[in-house]
Amino acid sequence: MNFWDVFGEMLVILFAIAAGYPANRLGYLGGETDQKVSKLLLNITMPAMIVAAVITGEELPELGTILSILEVGVVFYLLEAVFALVVPRFLPGTQG
Repeated sequence: MNFWDVFGEMLVILFAIAAGYPANRLGYLGGETDQKVSKLLLNITMPAMIVAAVITGEELPELGTILSILEVGVVFYLLEAVFALVVPRFLPGTQG
């Protein structure tokens, strides 16, 4: 991907954000609508994008590459879990 391809994709995201702001200010978004849009994005759109990315690839990565990426992901999530368990103990506030 060259710079202009990435730039075009970022512009699409920018326009979506720019359209969402007035929609929220005008009352089209908020409350239950936000929950439904989030469910739509997480449960339908994201899996479809992942499948599309895999299907459009010319070739799959080698097994070693996949395993190394999986390893990094597991380490990241373990560190994240430890962080989530340890850090709140040092922050001020109530126990709840």
